[in-house]
Formats: sequence, C-alpha cells, structure tokens
Amino acid sequence: SSCSAGHSLGPTALKVVVVSCRGVHNADWMPGWGVSDPYCVCSIVGKRDQSFKTKVLRNTLNPIWNHRGELSGFEAGDTLEFKVFAKDYSNTMEFKLFGNDFGKKGDLLGEASLSSDWFLKDGFSGEVPLANAGKDVLPFLRIRVEAPLGQSPLPLPAAGQVQEEDTYVEPGTDMPVVMEATVGLACPQRPQRMLCCCSAARS
Repeated sequence: SSCSAGHSLGPTALKVVVVSCRGVHNADWMPGWGVSDPYCVCSIVGKRDQSFKTKVLRNTLNPIWNHRGELSGFEAGDTLEFKVFAKDYSNTMEFKLFGNDFGKKGDLLGEASLSSDWFLKDGFSGEVPLANAGKDVLPFLRIRVEAPLGQSPLPLPAAGQVQEEDTYVEPGTDMPVVMEATVGLACPQRPQRMLCCCSAARS
C-alpha cells in the first residue's frame, strides 16, 4: 500500500533542498575547457510550471549547491523529478524556468525521481542514484524534502550552509562503498522505509 493512501492533501508549498551531487561525468570534452559546469532542475512530474533550478557551479564533478527551493503546487501522490545538466555556453540566452522559455539546457548529467511515498509523512534526507548519467559513471544526488504531513527527519540547512554529514573529504582520502542488496529482513511496521547506514571507525 502507498504511504499516501488515506491522506488528503490539497495544493501546498513543498520545501526541497538540493544539497549536492557526486561523480557526474565530464561533459566538457574540449582541451582546456576544464570539467562540467553542473546545475540541477527540480520539478513536479506533469506540472511544468512547478519547478526551480540551482545556480551553475563552474568546473566541478562534485557540486555542492545547498539550494533551497519551494514547489507551491504539490499534492499527495505527486512525484518529484530531478535532472542535473552541464551548462551549454554555446547558447548565450539566459536560462529561465520551465514554462517560461527555459532555453537550451545543455548536456544531461543524470536524472532521478522520488514519489511522495518516500517523504509524505516523515520527509526524506539522503542520496538517490542518477539514471542516464553516461557510460561508466554512477553519480548520486543528495536531497532533503520537508514532510508535508509531519516533521522532516533532519533540519533543513540554512542558505549556503554545509552541514557535517554533507562535508566532502579531501580527494584521495575517500573510500567508496556500494550498498547493493539484502535478503531476509522483515519490517512489518514500515515495509517501504528500510534504510541502511554505513560509517567508518575513527582511528
């Protein structure tokens, strides 16, 4: 059964934080151009006028935006869509939001969707993998979504603030970990809300 079942929620303002992304591919293939200049567009599927975008960050494959946005027309059952692009500087037109001549978006670096089942009651804070991200890459997008029917699992960061769990370690010192699967677990109270945490012991 859906988490949104039994809940009637008319259009309301949904607060979303696009925190960061890691591991996008390099769309700037020309010598001397550096690497991608990524930004993220968040929207409600089927509601083109409900969207916002982050600022463009220059020359990075691991952008940290900490962008706070709001979608005023959210309803229970809606699905959020996130698309990460590399800005295309061959188009000199200023970017605008969907439904208002957004202009050329540039190269797609990955996309993900999140149904309201994941955040309607308890909010959502975590990473989601990006599909259609290119060959031999698996980027992740970190987002936070306020719970329309309850409390968010973590306080939303202030504008421009990077909280401790979002801090990146210096290059060369990180240790990649992939959570692949599990079997035989039972969670009768919340079967759709299983989470796995991984941490490294401090020396």
